[in-house]
Amino acid sequence: LGRIILRETTTGLLLGSALGLLGMARAWMIGTGTAVAWTVAAAVTLIVLLGNLAGTLLPLLARAVRLDPAIMSGPLITTVVDVCGLIVYFELADVFIGLN
Repeated sequence: LGRIILRETTTGLLLGSALGLLGMARAWMIGTGTAVAWTVAAAVTLIVLLGNLAGTLLPLLARAVRLDPAIMSGPLITTVVDVCGLIVYFELADVFIGLN
């Protein structure tokens, strides 16, 4: 389990960082300001990491409680990540934009 979490965390951080940098560059290009650009970069990075971990851990959790891991695929994981992603984004916006 530790190796799986480490591998997925590494993958999520690498992919999230790359996408976060692209999002940050786009935010700067449209002139949103530094705080919004940093908010977008951090939010995308954390949401991709969250999606990676949820996609890995929820099926493992289902198997641990003797449910079919397929129950945790697709719509359920997407819904969990979307809801948590919105919370992450708004909390980060409060932190980064609140600093200005």
